[in-house]
Amino acid sequence: MRRVLIALALGVSLVVIAPAGASTYKTTFSPSGVLEFTAPFQAFGNFKVGDCQYETAANLVLSRWPKAHIARAQVVAAYKRFGLAYQAVPAIDPTTGQPVVYTESAAQVYLVNDGFGGHRALSIVPVSSRQAVITAANAGGVEVVNMGPVRQHMFAVVKATAKTVTLIDDGYVQTFTWPNFVQSYSYGGETLTYYAVTWVG
Repeated sequence: MRRVLIALALGVSLVVIAPAGASTYKTTFSPSGVLEFTAPFQAFGNFKVGDCQYETAANLVLSRWPKAHIARAQVVAAYKRFGLAYQAVPAIDPTTGQPVVYTESAAQVYLVNDGFGGHRALSIVPVSSRQAVITAANAGGVEVVNMGPVRQHMFAVVKATAKTVTLIDDGYVQTFTWPNFVQSYSYGGETLTYYAVTWVG
């Protein structure tokens, strides 16, 4: 899946944030301004096979357990075996307490049933308010589905405050202000759907 990174054009300032359960997130801009990968995160094959749902799951694990061993081959194999299928799942909206039906991806099912690096998700549920996204990002992480005419993509939010949001997208760590984040990922009419992740253990 090929995407255009427009953060530089927007003049987004990046900050270093230390989330719970992980070492400090370094920005991925080199001194020359080039976007570079930040260890231990990686694209896990997404630039060649389009496995962003599984790449997001693997990077979420690494954001909580930076020393987990996750091989690119394992992530690509999960994608090739289970694909990008979706299914309807009844649930209770944690914000409103009302019954809802949301769409769950095969990669989310994989993260709950199998996981990566010896770590599995306990639950993955949709959240809608900004405060719920902030709380979830700081507790276990958030998967963000970015759908629209320009992009069909998934990435992880791993830290958030009332002013900023830190994400891992294809192995790149970036921190945006909320307005710049929303503008960067919805400029072509895309929608952003957030899923809070909690973990086993």
